[in-house]
Amino acid sequence: MTALLRYQAALLLRSQRWLPPVVLYAAALGVGVQGGQPVLDSLGWAAAVLLPVAAWLVRICVTGEPPAARGCVSAARGPAR
Repeated sequence: MTALLRYQAALLLRSQRWLPPVVLYAAALGVGVQGGQPVLDSLGWAAAVLLPVAAWLVRICVTGEPPAARGCVSAARGPAR
């Protein structure tokens, strides 16, 4: 299991497709947290932005494998039932 997690983490970090959602979330957090406002209001707004960004990151993690590797895995799995 650790080898699989290491492989997926290496694919994600090497692809750098995680960068736009992280930058978007950091920008939303930076814009949302302003001086003189209650912190909970700012964090609530940031949490509303976090949901689509988290969904974007999950999609990136799931579809990060190259098509050739995906084909090898489906061939090793066998025919569809």
